[in-house]
Amino acid sequence: MQEIAGSVLAGELAPGVELVLFKENAQEGGVTIAAGSTGKIAREDGDWLVVDVAYQGSLRVPASKLESKPREDWTTEDVCEHVVKGNADMMRRKQFYTDVVEASVVGAAFEGAFVSQARKTKFRDLVKAIVFHYENTGADLKSSFVWMDLFGANQPLLCDNDAPPAIKVARNKLLGSGLHEALTKFDDFLVFFEAWDRPAPLLRAWCVWELYGAARFRKTAGQVTLQVILTPIEATRFVDEGLIGDFDSIAASVATMQVRSAECFDKADKAMIDKAIAEEVPGGHTTLDEMVADQLQAWFTRAALEAVSGRRGNEAFEPFTSLLASTGALLRDQGLLDKALATNEEALDIKRSNLGARHTSVADTLNNMAGVYA
Repeated sequence: MQEIAGSVLAGELAPGVELVLFKENAQEGGVTIAAGSTGKIAREDGDWLVVDVAYQGSLRVPASKLESKPREDWTTEDVCEHVVKGNADMMRRKQFYTDVVEASVVGAAFEGAFVSQARKTKFRDLVKAIVFHYENTGADLKSSFVWMDLFGANQPLLCDNDAPPAIKVARNKLLGSGLHEALTKFDDFLVFFEAWDRPAPLLRAWCVWELYGAARFRKTAGQVTLQVILTPIEATRFVDEGLIGDFDSIAASVATMQVRSAECFDKADKAMIDKAIAEEVPGGHTTLDEMVADQLQAWFTRAALEAVSGRRGNEAFEPFTSLLASTGALLRDQGLLDKALATNEEALDIKRSNLGARHTSVADTLNNMAGVYA
């Protein structure tokens, strides 16, 4: 994955491909492209460019209405379109992208982690987050495998609206019940958040469908085995701006999450997912909101405990006690009351040592402890 990301950045993969962003809506010959969309420069035509947009067509646009999209900003969707689908060997002979890379870099079926990610997120950041996750767990990067639909399946076949009916039926079965059956077989389930407080996967219906499968089927001893992964910079921001700076923002990010509003590029896919939720999930979207929120809450708690462990003895007492308070609140909400009490007691000892026994901040911690006892 690191080699692929580096080769994309260096131009060794998808050589000669130049991508642009539409600065405003564009329309020509019945083709309408929304502002912010990505296109590939097909050719220059004076002060105009002919731009190809995946699944939508080509149009001639004034160069002034476009801006360059540097390779460091390429998304997983861009990599899928111009690296995976651009691989002529795969298009001619293979069903899977993994069939055209060296066998030594491909794991066994279901080995390692399934990675859920929104296709609009930056591919380079996704790889950084995966590497950061495995480095933190002490894993050997060379023997750690991940699965992403981006590389796994023959995208043109899966996305072909003109495919034979039998292909479409098989596709819907695979992406419906088959996807959730597959999720039970992986060692881990990772979901990539480009920004912890604006989690793009919760806005994409396919990602939500994957998270539902994880919540429903991937349980060990009552705990959902899901891990949110962040880039190192974003992980630090989560602690500093969320756990320490504004704990209420964490609760707000969960409370405002409504999976019903998650979108799909293909409206038919959205209809299929909504129908499956209505038929298979008692309580429908409301239940799904609760299941996903529970998973996020569990991840917030684990991340907070890791932050406490990493910053104990290395942080000034005031931000550290704020971190302890946030962690205690998350533990309390998860029903882990003994751990919540111990965390608040640690904060109490630090505050008494630094502020004295009758400081208002000490009273705050005593109040938090009372909440745990209650």
